[in-house]
Amino acid sequence: MQRTEEDATQARAVLESTSSSRWQELSQSTVVFGHQSIGSNIIEGLETLAHRYPGFDLPIVALSVADAVSGELPAGPGLFHFAAGRNRDPEAKIESFRQVMASELGQRARIALLKFCYADFGYEIDPDRVFEAYSRAAEELRSSNPSTRLLHVTAPLTVPWRRTALDRGKDLVKTLVRRPVYADPNVARSRYGARVVDRYSPWVFDIARVESTGRDGSRGLQKIGEEDAYFLRREWTEDGEHLSAPGRERVAEELLRMLLVALD
Repeated sequence: MQRTEEDATQARAVLESTSSSRWQELSQSTVVFGHQSIGSNIIEGLETLAHRYPGFDLPIVALSVADAVSGELPAGPGLFHFAAGRNRDPEAKIESFRQVMASELGQRARIALLKFCYADFGYEIDPDRVFEAYSRAAEELRSSNPSTRLLHVTAPLTVPWRRTALDRGKDLVKTLVRRPVYADPNVARSRYGARVVDRYSPWVFDIARVESTGRDGSRGLQKIGEEDAYFLRREWTEDGEHLSAPGRERVAEELLRMLLVALD
């Protein structure tokens, strides 16, 4: 699903033309969002958008997994977000998401999504294994939470990293002992994202596409061997990993657009 700068313009146009009744429908909804650090960047972006789009007045509520499981949370609608599991352990994040979705909050969620972090896809992480674990959980949630629309999320990216001779030597050793190695973690992130898009479109919040598309509409893409490795454009980041203010707003606009789509 190749989309370009037109999509950022389209997302903004959709938000600017959204009717008051549609905004009201979203403001009366319960959204559950499990994430880690880049998710916090996106939440900051959503808070900024609340000033740009007055119709967007869905309360944004931070909570813990323990809060959700115990039921100690505000009544009423809101975007309830929490730190899922821990970085570099995708299955722990899936388990945290399961726990929240089994709670009273999860049962009343109209929309729910779990976002992995760029750190969950390192040089040795098998993206296919992560995808299969996530897909099993998604299937379970379709049965346990039939009234909830799941949005599926591609993996965030980083700028390309330079590998040293020592790194390459370590990779060779790992290859010899049959451990998976990726020349750039963005290869694993891109492979995971491609599987998400292939399986779950159109219900995909495609962070990777937004992060890898520049203002000029071109995509940041490297060919590493036979693999595609999309990467985070430097215009959306200051440290090569997290989103800058323009990046936060850009990604948050796409999430907000997808939340409106998911109301259908």
